[in-house]
Amino acid sequence: MKITKVETLEIDLSGQNGIALWRPIFAGIHTDEGITGLGEAALAFGTASEAAGPMKRKLAERFVLGNDPNDTETLWEHMLRHSFWAQGGGPVIFGAMSALDAALWDIKGKAAGPHLLAEIVQSRPVRGRPSAG
Repeated sequence: MKITKVETLEIDLSGQNGIALWRPIFAGIHTDEGITGLGEAALAFGTASEAAGPMKRKLAERFVLGNDPNDTETLWEHMLRHSFWAQGGGPVIFGAMSALDAALWDIKGKAAGPHLLAEIVQSRPVRGRPSAG
């Protein structure tokens, strides 16, 4: 499976619910197998939202497009280690990286199918409250 397209979805909700600047930024990652993953940059408030979209686009172009979406750890490591801005950290770079990472994990989950969740749930021990006896 290969990543064929990365979109930036910007939703302007400014002025709603008394919030002056409210712009959620999402990454949409598409694969050659027709699976799409979605992740949010989590910088919807204030001026950081305006920087997250372009940062995500640059990271996607340089590190994500054309790669296997199942290789999440390697892609994260490449974004972190081979991007000048990630070395210094900060909310914009890490918000953009997180949006891409969440979208990649969304693809992994969709590709694995609903049976994976059922297996995880069945393999966990059931914990109850201790009786008051």
